Amino acid sequence: AIERCAEEKGLNRERPRLRPITDGICDEHAYFSSHPKIMFILKEPYDEYTSGWRPKGGGWSMTKDYMNHPEEILKGIYPTTYYVAKTAQAILERDFTRSRFTETKKTDAETYGILRYIAYINLSKMPADTLTGKDSTFREKYMDWKDIVHAQIKTCNSDMIVCGGTFSLLKEHEPLFNPERIEEAASYNNGSIPAYTWTYYGKERLVIDSYHPS
Repeated sequence: AIERCAEEKGLNRERPRLRPITDGICDEHAYFSSHPKIMFILKEPYDEYTSGWRPKGGGWSMTKDYMNHPEEILKGIYPTTYYVAKTAQAILERDFTRSRFTETKKTDAETYGILRYIAYINLSKMPADTLTGKDSTFREKYMDWKDIVHAQIKTCNSDMIVCGGTFSLLKEHEPLFNPERIEEAASYNNGSIPAYTWTYYGKERLVIDSYHPS
């Protein structure tokens, strides 16, 4: 569906070649047996750039070609992936301590094994244009993928959703946001990271509105 959407909306390019980067779950058994089931929703993936810093590449899978092979991650570590892995460890591993959070190394392949137990999606599936895209421009990118993103949210059926700078866009559209189904549950770190309880398809979930997955 991701590849079909990119083709139908004319998002694919040939010079330089540009294709979507698929995402979701890299190990269904591990994810659906984990507790809680966590989904990270981030903005957009990164791939290679031309000499003029225009995006190129794509056509590979975030969950199969990257996240499912920790040894491959070490060849080109994205800082965001590292922070997602550390946060997922802190939530899912019962013996995870504050000191281990500090000691977890970006260059240790074991750090990334936890990614098999989470869902990881981006609001845009195309390789990112710049590292600091404006929200107004990004909103247009998200609208290309909105139906697929909402289908992913429904299919993954997460207990907890960690939004990395994406909640402001998601809450504008059903099914994520509905004043009758979502309410503020708590605020952490002096109110800078609000959390919400969200009732969706008869199930109460936790939605965290963080600026970044770290």
